[in-house]
Amino acid sequence: MGKQEFKVVLPEFGKYLKHLRKSRKLKQTQVVYRSKSIENGIKFTTSSISRYESGKFTDPSLLLLQTFSIVYDEPIENFVKVIMEEKYAVNIEPRLSGNHDSSLSASNYVLILEEMGGMIKLLNGKGLFVLKSLLKGLIMQREFLKSAKGKSEIDVRSKI
Repeated sequence: MGKQEFKVVLPEFGKYLKHLRKSRKLKQTQVVYRSKSIENGIKFTTSSISRYESGKFTDPSLLLLQTFSIVYDEPIENFVKVIMEEKYAVNIEPRLSGNHDSSLSASNYVLILEEMGGMIKLLNGKGLFVLKSLLKGLIMQREFLKSAKGKSEIDVRSKI
């Protein structure tokens, strides 16, 4: 059995992940540790972090994006924005300017679905499937956040 080969498919997304990790002054081992503390999240290894930061993966799952969102304390739509721009050449304006602000309300962590209508038409069949899956997850996240209104943001994020 040989070593598994991975193609570089999302290099800009990989650079974005590396930028997030370094801007938060985290080592890969710290990212691994944080991922293991997330209930129902993806448990990273240092080799998987290296692979992601190199852009050696194709279609990240919603669970993967949610895990990155929690680990890096970054809104999930910023991850979606980078993927959509790189993979499908669709520009989605972020709801946030990318500033790391812990006082942001939970409503900032969801996309406004009506803004996506015209962009969906620009995508091919596979892109549309990926986008629908991401949007379904974001809708579920928005509903969860609405139902958890009044709880501290740390309590809410730990249950995502």
